[in-house]
Amino acid sequence: KGQSLQHTLVDLASTKGIQALYVMISRAVSLNNLAVMRWFLPHNVNQRLSEEYRDEFSRLEKLDLIT
Repeated sequence: KGQSLQHTLVDLASTKGIQALYVMISRAVSLNNLAVMRWFLPHNVNQRLSEEYRDEFSRLEKLDLIT
């Protein structure tokens, strides 16, 4: 697990994929303390998630159903 930040400044245009977007934004403790320098480029986020991420999302959805 990564580090959480009280104040977070992100450059979403620098990302190489949707996973990187998630990681950048997830570091913020609060959306009120999240500042975006540049928004993401659509072609960077219109990519298919890696198999590893799809498997993890599936696992979390199943866990959510049983808890």
